[in-house]
Amino acid sequence: IPLTSAQLTTGTATVVDPKPLLAKKLFAGNISAQRFLLTTDTGIKEDKPVKTSNVDIGFKYCIVNINRPWLYKNILDINQTWYCTGLAEGFFSTGETSENNNGKLPSLPVSMILIKDLSITATFNAGDWENAKNAVALDSLNIAEADFKDLGDNKHLIESPGVQIIGWICEYLPKFPVCSDPNLLPA
Repeated sequence: IPLTSAQLTTGTATVVDPKPLLAKKLFAGNISAQRFLLTTDTGIKEDKPVKTSNVDIGFKYCIVNINRPWLYKNILDINQTWYCTGLAEGFFSTGETSENNNGKLPSLPVSMILIKDLSITATFNAGDWENAKNAVALDSLNIAEADFKDLGDNKHLIESPGVQIIGWICEYLPKFPVCSDPNLLPA
């Protein structure tokens, strides 16, 4: 899939790196290969901890910026007197740039991180290897359609060539609405 640019119904997406999906080392702090997500035939999902060691995760990646020319975020705080009927100030976003922003729409994705050609090499014990073959994910990595290879000496390889999103880069929104509806009763 060429990921140099794509026209979306909501704007455009462009790849930051002009050479799409180059093989690079990328530190992904939350990819730790510590749990499998299993789905049974009845659709029940369960986490299984991974007891393996010597995990090496590789992939090609790119960062895609999302451009929404129709969205002018400054309109949200251009006038400090507007409100939404029936809503308190900060209902959608409190304007805080932290996890404490408990609005209904505190942030908006501005980029996404795509990977492909996922390769996981590890020393799995027998139980972990069976769980891997039945798993849909290893932490946040999709391995539902992956190929599983036993390399001998208790070494195993999981390969998934497809494109997948592993992360979003979001931007906090300013406080909106900036005022409470004057017709709201005090709490």
